[in-house]
Amino acid sequence: WEQAMRGFDEMKRWGLHPSVETFQALINVCNQSGNWDVAMEILTLMQINHVPPGVATYNELIQTCVMEDDLDRGLGLIQEMKTAGIEPDATTYKALEKLCLSAGRMEHAREFKRLAQARS
Repeated sequence: WEQAMRGFDEMKRWGLHPSVETFQALINVCNQSGNWDVAMEILTLMQINHVPPGVATYNELIQTCVMEDDLDRGLGLIQEMKTAGIEPDATTYKALEKLCLSAGRMEHAREFKRLAQARS
């Protein structure tokens, strides 16, 4: 993940503008290496760089919450998505279902499962 972040910094030095896909790749690398806090900080970097996150970005971040078992942050991200006018998809709801199951929130998990099935 450190090498990926150095590459990102090098892009900026060369005057290149990172795309949403660049940020998603950084989030993915951070997730795979267990650097979940850094993955979450990338959302702030997107805002600083005026790159609006899309549903795939939020799905990756919610997956980060699944890996770190952080229900509150996951639920906060879906609220942030909705506030930004980004419609959650089946992947979003499946990840939230998994997160709720892990936290023992069965009623919420059932609701997210229903929403995922409605979008499949």
